[in-house]
Amino acid sequence: MKKLSEIEVHKKVKIVGLKSTGKYRIRQMEMGLIPGTIVEIVKVSPFNDPLTISLRGYQLTMRKSELDLIEVEEDL
Repeated sequence: MKKLSEIEVHKKVKIVGLKSTGKYRIRQMEMGLIPGTIVEIVKVSPFNDPLTISLRGYQLTMRKSELDLIEVEEDL
């Protein structure tokens, strides 16, 4: 398994787990970041932070440190 922050741009992956806890974990799940969701890195900002991901028909921009807490699987 890899962290979402390690995935190349325009590669689709599936979320398999969240390493966050507490209120932040709930917040991530409310944003649609739940196991089984297909996500794609669509944009990397200058200096590689933040990154924009696409999931469930919308785009979300998050810090690289936040994406480090999301485990993904590359084989769909």
